[in-house]
Order: sequence, then structure tokens, then C-alpha cells
Amino acid sequence: MRKDIWLFIFFFGLVFFSWPIISIFRNNFTVYPFVVWIILIAIILLTTFLGEKEDRGG
Repeated sequence: MRKDIWLFIFFFGLVFFSWPIISIFRNNFTVYPFVVWIILIAIILLTTFLGEKEDRGG
């Protein structure tokens, strides 16, 4: 598996949980962290499954 995608996921989480981005969504703060967290989990899930498929030669 390429490390580039894992760095992208890390920086995606870092940017979207940083204070300037969170302050934009100040009114919907109770929903925002959960939405970002679900998106991060979905990206990690897809990356893992696609990486396993490539490792098997598929």
C-alpha cells in the first residue's frame, strides 16, 4: 500500500479538526465532528479494502 494515501488521510483529519475550520461551522458544532469522523472512517475503510485488493493482485 502506498504511504501517500495515508499521509493524505492524516492531513485531511488534521486540517478538518483544526481550529480555523471548526470555527467556520460554529453554529453546527454538534454535528460537524461526527460528520468529519464518519468521512474519515469511510476513507480509511475504502483505502484498506482497495489496498487489500491490490495486494492480492485484483
